Amino acid sequence: QKRGFQPNWHRFTMEYLSDYLTKDSEHLDFACGPGTLIGLYSRARSTGVDTSKSQIKYARENYRATFFELSEFNYKEYKNHFDTVTIIGLFEFLDYEEIMELMDQISYMLKQNGQMIVTTPNFSFVFRLLMKSSVILGKKNYLSIYKSQFKSNNLNSFFDEIDDFRVKRIDKILNMGLFFTIFSSNLGMKVEKFIYNLTNKRFGLLLAMHIIKKY
Repeated sequence: QKRGFQPNWHRFTMEYLSDYLTKDSEHLDFACGPGTLIGLYSRARSTGVDTSKSQIKYARENYRATFFELSEFNYKEYKNHFDTVTIIGLFEFLDYEEIMELMDQISYMLKQNGQMIVTTPNFSFVFRLLMKSSVILGKKNYLSIYKSQFKSNNLNSFFDEIDDFRVKRIDKILNMGLFFTIFSSNLGMKVEKFIYNLTNKRFGLLLAMHIIKKY
């Protein structure tokens, strides 16, 4: 496994999500990128959708699953079809109206009592400090392009406004274990899981929100 912060940010996130992508369930990964979650971590019957033609081309060439460019995906063909929908790292790039429009489509496609799992950065003091430090080191200033910046309390409040869904829980993942990946990816994962168990997933740089479709 690769060492370092960025590759293990993605790996740890997908390891976490893999527990919910069970055999014989129908799964949609919206904004699937190159299909890594589906291709390497899912045991479900998975479908991936993304806006990027090149990312979907890569996914189709490398993984045995169904992938669509967003322009060719008709969500109305999937009424009450999916048991689980994952949305990784998209909310922060959408504004309120865009998220609400997407939630209408996801609600249409999810089965009753189906689950949506959304990940988005936890815009706490620690995450903001980390982002500002990365700018000093010459990295891209993502804080300036994020349209929505959630913490657990306002993310919870946001979904309270949507009648179709109820919030089951919000986990905070990607903790100090990430920083140990500069030495070893496996060491970082062990520290990550230890802190998970110690804090009951109450500390982390990433919010993982579990949302149930009510009807």
